[in-house]
Amino acid sequence: MNRVKTQPLFIGIGAQKCASTWIYDILSDHPDVVLSTVKELDFFSNFWDRGYRWYEEQFPAAADGKVLGEVSPLYFYDRDAPARIRDFRSDARLIVTFRNPLDRAYSNHKHNLRHGFTGGVRTFEDAMADNPSYLEFGLYGHYLKQWRDVFPEEQILVVFFDDIVRDPAAVASAVHRFLGISADHQSRFLTEKSNEAVAVSSVGLARLMDRLRTRFKGAGLAWAWDLMRKLGLRAVYRSFNMKKVDEVIPRMRPETRQSLADYYREDIALLSALTGRDLSHWLNKGSGG
Repeated sequence: MNRVKTQPLFIGIGAQKCASTWIYDILSDHPDVVLSTVKELDFFSNFWDRGYRWYEEQFPAAADGKVLGEVSPLYFYDRDAPARIRDFRSDARLIVTFRNPLDRAYSNHKHNLRHGFTGGVRTFEDAMADNPSYLEFGLYGHYLKQWRDVFPEEQILVVFFDDIVRDPAAVASAVHRFLGISADHQSRFLTEKSNEAVAVSSVGLARLMDRLRTRFKGAGLAWAWDLMRKLGLRAVYRSFNMKKVDEVIPRMRPETRQSLADYYREDIALLSALTGRDLSHWLNKGSGG
């Protein structure tokens, strides 16, 4: 039987723009962990039709006793992913990360701007009106309940972005203990920023790069794309086609933030009830970006 069926398995299920890359990074150099060759496999959502064998082939060979894992933020929002993961591995351990949904929405806009998905530099308010996922992806309580209906609470570790910022070492240790691996390891990525907020100068070139990345991944050549990144080609591209997003994008308007607070108020209360953590400060924190 394949090792993915027999060795301990964890899956980072999201949420999007909530430090899931940080989770992947701090586990990438842990001696007891073997991660998928590509961070976002999206098997239990977008590539389900490829079958279990394809999924198992995405993990490099690992010695017995190693914990295998992958991180795909879109799983959190896919209505079929919970049951699919349960049917594949009912004992899988799940890690979900949350941040203030108001900040997450703005970060979503930065992400889309970085990859050229917005059609050029646009205000957050303009882009949000055109993209319902900005709001939808912040309804954590709604989606977490769907996962809790399928998996027992003890198999889902909830991590908060604020805790990572305040004490990354403590959060990393909590993740290690949850996975049953050595909590003493100090990752070299512990205090690094995983995703820099940048914007593209050429939308056309950014879209071309994104299409190429998708095609490489879809053809099973994600390893080649990662190799090009390690050789420095990504850095060359970024040097002439990207600039810091805060230099070109207007900040969120105060009245927009208040509108978002009203929109998320009920869901934040639900998430507080599900996690046992008072998150009411999310409604008042910050002033626009």
